[in-house]
Amino acid sequence: MTAALPGRARDGAPGRPHQRGPSTVLLRNVYYMLAYAFKALETGEHRRLAAEDFEHVHDMLAAILAGGLDNQRRRGFERDYQPFSEDLTVVRGRIDPAATMRLRARRRSLVRCGYDERTENTLMNRLLKTAALRLILHGDIAPARRTRLKSALLVMGDVEVMSVGDLRQLHWDSLRFHRGNRSYRLLMGVCRLVLDERLLSGADGAVSLADFLDPQELSALYERFVLAYFRRHHPHLRAGAPWVSGGIEDAPVFLPGLHTDIVLTGPERTLIIDTKCYGRILGSRYDKSILSPANRNQIYSYVMHEASDPRQSGREVAGMLLYAQTAVDPPIRETWTETGHRFHVRTLDLDRDFTEIAVQLDDVAALLVDEAEAEADVRSARLGDEDAFERAAEADLLWYDVTEREALAESLGV
Repeated sequence: MTAALPGRARDGAPGRPHQRGPSTVLLRNVYYMLAYAFKALETGEHRRLAAEDFEHVHDMLAAILAGGLDNQRRRGFERDYQPFSEDLTVVRGRIDPAATMRLRARRRSLVRCGYDERTENTLMNRLLKTAALRLILHGDIAPARRTRLKSALLVMGDVEVMSVGDLRQLHWDSLRFHRGNRSYRLLMGVCRLVLDERLLSGADGAVSLADFLDPQELSALYERFVLAYFRRHHPHLRAGAPWVSGGIEDAPVFLPGLHTDIVLTGPERTLIIDTKCYGRILGSRYDKSILSPANRNQIYSYVMHEASDPRQSGREVAGMLLYAQTAVDPPIRETWTETGHRFHVRTLDLDRDFTEIAVQLDDVAALLVDEAEAEADVRSARLGDEDAFERAAEADLLWYDVTEREALAESLGV
C-alpha cells in the first residue's frame, strides 16, 4: 500500500479527524448536495443561494422554498386533471344514475355529475404549501425569509394543506417527474426534509445530515451527489451506474445482481466507485484497525466481473471505495494492487468549503486521465524533490499540475 496522506483537523493538527459527528457538513454544502442530486443547477436562483450564508438549516430550506415558489409562480404551477362529483341543474361530464335516482326520490331536480377538471391542487403543490406553512409557523428562519414565504403562498389560495394523516400515508417514492415538472425535484427533496420533522442544527452553523435523514436516505443522497458531480463536471468520463454482468453465465434467478454506484469510463481505464456513508469506516479486530471485509469483497467482485466483460478487453479496470469522512476515523488515501488490478480507498471530507470538496472529487477523476506512472513523481514533487518536479512537468496530467504544488500540498495537509 502507498502511504496515506495526513489530514488536518479544524485546528490544523495533522493526522487528526474533525471533532464533529459523522457526516457533518457545512450548511451551504447541504444545499450543494441537494442541488446536484436533484439536478437544480441551471437557475440563477441556485447561483444566488450558493453565495448566501445561513445560520440555521430551517433558514436554508426556507430560502430554497421561497425561491422555488417564486420561480414556479412565474412559469406556472403544475396543473393536472382531478375528478369532481357535484349535484347540478344541467349535465356536465358523466351522469351518476344511482345517485341521481336518489336525488329524485327526495324530490330534488338535480343531476349527480362526475367530471375532470384541471387544477393546481396537485399532490406536489399541496406538499409545497404544507412545507412552507410548517416553516413559517415552527421554523427558525429570518424575518425577511418568513415574509417572503408568506407572500409566495398568497398565490396558492386554491391549493389545500395536507393533514398529518395524509403525510403519514404518503409514499415519497411514488412522486413522478417528467420534463414538465422537473423543476419540482429539488423542492420535493426539501419538502421531505421539512415534513419528516427530523431537522436538527449543530453548533456554529453546521448541521448533521444523519439527524434528519435515515441511513438509507443519507447514503442515497451522498451517492446521487457524487454521481451528479461527475456527470456535470467530467462529462468525458461518461459517469453512470450500470449493472455488472461480465463473467456470469447460466445464473439462477435467486442470484443477486451486481448494481454499481458509479462507473467512470476514461480513454483507457474504467473506475468503479462504491460510495459509503456510515458512522464508522474502519473496524477493529485483534486490536488492529481493518477495512470492512464485506466492502472490500464487494468492490473486488465488481472489478473482477467488469474486467471479464469483453468490452473491457485491453482496458485497465480499477475499483474505489469512497467513504464520507467521519469524526472517528482518520483521513484515508490508500492504493494497492491485487490480482493485477488497482484498488483505492479514499475519504471525502464534506465538512469543508465546497471548493475543497470539488478538489477531492476532481482528484478522483484524474485517476482516469493522468499518467499512472507520474503519481510517484507528483508525490515527491509535493515534498520538494526538484528532479521529480521537472519530470512531472513533462507528464500528461489533469489534476496534478505541479505549478499548483504549494496550494495543493496545503489543501491535502502535506
